[in-house]
Order: sequence, then C-alpha cells, then structure tokens
Amino acid sequence: MDGNKIMELLTEAKLLYTRIPTIGNKAARDSALQPIKSRLDYIRHLISPYRTDLIEHLDHLLRHIGGAHATRPTQGYIPQKHRIWADRAWIVLEREMRKIQHSL
Repeated sequence: MDGNKIMELLTEAKLLYTRIPTIGNKAARDSALQPIKSRLDYIRHLISPYRTDLIEHLDHLLRHIGGAHATRPTQGYIPQKHRIWADRAWIVLEREMRKIQHSL
C-alpha cells in the first residue's frame, strides 16, 4: 500500500470538494461530485485489504458530501448539517491516512 498515493488522492478529492458550488443546478453539482467519488472509491480499493476500519469513514464521508450538496436524500437534515459532518469526516480520514503514510 502506497501511503503517499493515498494522501495525494485524498488531498485531490478534498480540493475538488471545496470547489463545488453549494447553489445552482443539482445536475452540475452531482457531476462535480463524480471525480471526488472516484478518488474515494480508489482509496477504498487501496486500503480495504489493510484497513477495513477506514471503509466506514469513507462511507460516512460519501454519504455526507452528497447530503451537503443535496444530490442524495438528506434524511431530513439540512445541507449545512451534512457539510459539518462531511468536514469532520475529512478530518478523521486525513488523520488516519497520515498515520498510514508515516507507518509505511
């Protein structure tokens, strides 16, 4: 497992996430999420043989980035709440990925 590659993918995904507009066309927002989802899915593929515990964090992040941009059902929560949860999930994933990066 290449910890540097994982961090690079996570950093790219987060940068793309920060550039998604919170208003406007839902289809455009959903389209903008696709490269992020692709990177996170690839991270899942890279870490799943080693750190299955992080899959839950990836799922949490994916669920809330969709809710933050109202591209998936929000389970009754406002998009801003999903954004807070997504931001927390980014922090947890970055922390855990740095541990992986430094342990290899």
